[in-house]
Amino acid sequence: MIRKLLGVLALLLTMGSTAAASRLAVPEVQLFDQTGAQLRYSELVRGKTAVIAFLFTGCSSTCPVIGQRMAQVRSKLAARAGRDVVFVGISVDPRGDTRQAMASFSKSIGMGPGWHFLNGRPDVMAQLRQTLGGGGGGGDHANFLLVSNDATGVVSRIDATTTDTATIARRVEAVADGERAQAEGTARYFAAGPLTTADNRRVDFYRDVLAGQVVLINTLFTRCVDACPLITQKLARARELLGPQAERVRFVSLSNDPAYDTPARLQRFARERGVSGNWVLLTGAEADMSRLLTRFNLVGGGGQDHSTALIIGNDRSGSWRRVSPAISPEQLAQLLRLALAEAPT
Repeated sequence: MIRKLLGVLALLLTMGSTAAASRLAVPEVQLFDQTGAQLRYSELVRGKTAVIAFLFTGCSSTCPVIGQRMAQVRSKLAARAGRDVVFVGISVDPRGDTRQAMASFSKSIGMGPGWHFLNGRPDVMAQLRQTLGGGGGGGDHANFLLVSNDATGVVSRIDATTTDTATIARRVEAVADGERAQAEGTARYFAAGPLTTADNRRVDFYRDVLAGQVVLINTLFTRCVDACPLITQKLARARELLGPQAERVRFVSLSNDPAYDTPARLQRFARERGVSGNWVLLTGAEADMSRLLTRFNLVGGGGQDHSTALIIGNDRSGSWRRVSPAISPEQLAQLLRLALAEAPT
């Protein structure tokens, strides 16, 4: 049910875009930019719309023109530059594009904050260009701008040498606004009042817990002496089996008995049951908890009559799966690995 609703939501939000929908893999590669800062490409673009060009500092023809157009677009979107839109230059000449050369090029085209001219080892840059479709090295490189919304997976390619700045800016905003619209739509679907964690922090369920995450969701109540401890033990074992990937999955336990399950009681339950790491236990007003449990189809009669089903979701891809609590920890860990591997739609 959830997957269907969110899938329809994502489809409706994407249909009106001027961009072409496709999937763009985000590589995990270590790079540096014109300031000398070390960064990972995936972290730079995560949750943002990236405007990407393929450039080299020794170019005397198209690269300065493309760079200046990007700088003009960045000026038009100044309030968003670096916040939800990031401007990226990908070096096609890793050996020649030193930090100093990239800094000088960036200054010459009038680039400001929110801009990163990226370089790294030649083999890493070749991999990055191949992934992004930027062509070969040196003069053999693409002359388009790639506009990619990391959250929605929408990608647009714009001829950077013939398209005027105003049109490029409108296209970038169309792709970027699709990201906000989908996130806001999903936030409305999962809307609830402020919830409280076991360590007594007030959180917004979508923004602070679900947004951009791969999650495993279950429901429990701290007075439970049979199913809840057993299921919690199974989830803890699945976390162990995930190894280093465990911190990329957020485990979320929703109280089915919020009137009794205070943060202190949730904390004691967590301590006694070995809950640790990226795992959040939530309680709140009965109406808010009931609304969330209804959204996930985890509603029972209250107290001991509660759903023992598990929910695996990937907020970025919009994929949701209902899982039987009878599943083994090994099978559960494998389903979580599959959810982690899903690209945004």
